[in-house]
Amino acid sequence: MNVLVDPPYEGWGAILRENLLAAARCHSLMGVDRARDFRQELVETALRYSKLLASSAAEVGISLRLGEFTPELARAPIVMAGHQPIIYHPGILYKIDRLSALADSQGALGINLVVDLDEGDGGALSWPCVQGSDVVIKRSSISVGGAMFCDQRVADKKTVASVFEALKGDLIRSGRDDIVIVVESVSDMYIRLAGMPIALANAIVRMRLYRSCYLEAPLSSLIRSPVFKRELIRLVENPQRFVSVYNHTLSAFRAERKIKNPANPFPNMRTRDGVLELPLWELRDGERKPVLVESDSKAEDLDGKLLAPRGSLVTLLSRALASDLFIHGVGGGKYEPFIDAFAAALLGIPLPRFVVASATRHLFPESVERFSEARRLKSRYKEIVSHTETFFGSGILSVEDEVALSAFVQRRRELLESMSRVRSPSERSQVAYALNEINREVKARIDVSALAPVLAVGAMDDSAFGRWAYREFPFFFFQ
Repeated sequence: MNVLVDPPYEGWGAILRENLLAAARCHSLMGVDRARDFRQELVETALRYSKLLASSAAEVGISLRLGEFTPELARAPIVMAGHQPIIYHPGILYKIDRLSALADSQGALGINLVVDLDEGDGGALSWPCVQGSDVVIKRSSISVGGAMFCDQRVADKKTVASVFEALKGDLIRSGRDDIVIVVESVSDMYIRLAGMPIALANAIVRMRLYRSCYLEAPLSSLIRSPVFKRELIRLVENPQRFVSVYNHTLSAFRAERKIKNPANPFPNMRTRDGVLELPLWELRDGERKPVLVESDSKAEDLDGKLLAPRGSLVTLLSRALASDLFIHGVGGGKYEPFIDAFAAALLGIPLPRFVVASATRHLFPESVERFSEARRLKSRYKEIVSHTETFFGSGILSVEDEVALSAFVQRRRELLESMSRVRSPSERSQVAYALNEINREVKARIDVSALAPVLAVGAMDDSAFGRWAYREFPFFFFQ
């Protein structure tokens, strides 16, 4: 497993303690009562959802190993992470694992924010099917329902069973029958959970397989809180200033990093004919509608609407009010410096530091290692031909091939030395011709050497290698 942790995990406890002071300063500027109320709402939502997870699992005979959450933890530092409620791959699971470990070791309360108002497929599954020297990535889904995760449920039992049967068959054909027993237990759980909300089911399966020392809080529940809505509206209460600062900070962020994609890390808010777009959604009739306001509108104009923050405001609220340390994955770690700059420009406050954690696990690690080395050697093919002697003794060439090539290498060295002594153009041309002939001989010898099959494998294109090195298989393949 290749792990990315930035900064090193051993220092996270110290960062959390430093962040407590930063969070206190942040809360004093935004309002201590506001921060207290916001956190209380977050914790109560998470506790209610934890009870729902346990009771829903118990209804279908699944026992969860949830951590102990005492009343004291409600006043403890809060460590947070967040993600859409998909079937996690190992990279996401590792982030949540670090969340759980840090909360446990620091006496903090760990909360995983369930970003279930995004659109996607909460039941999406991917798996491999090895076909000769290639691998095909197959995909299916065990969820049904609307576009947003919060509107999706686990499909009927027959559909779930059919998807997992196809998955197991391909795993066996791919030589990974060793993980079928785990897949069967997961299949059994999802069949029991048929008809339940997909976000709930995914959390139950994950928490059944892995002991958790954290709570989950769905964004779809939080937005119904008057406390949460109040903070959303306060952020955008001056739409003209908000959008101006937002767009200016985005443009500066892209320019500084030479980012050409106008949607990276987030798209600018539209401004046209006195109408401003805000980074909010209005939820209506099972759909998300962009929130558009007049430039001179007031906060109360948003009353009566069910509002949800878009990605940028989700983490801004999480870091400014909800948590003392936020754990991002690789993607979040790239855009979060924008949130830092935006908070400083809009609110005049430095946010508590964030950290990054992710991991990559491959289902065919030996093949990935072999293909990676072959591709590395293939990329150095010209160097192997032109500077052959530097590879002698490295193990790349066989002893027999080194012996066969040594005479050519020696002759090439002599010719190169003689090049500095020749004077006439004709002599230089003769030496150059002889060097080209030697290089052709070296190349021909390498092309039939013991290295040749490795170089042939190294010719694999990026797409084929990417399928072998695919990193988003379900976490339970690696239990």
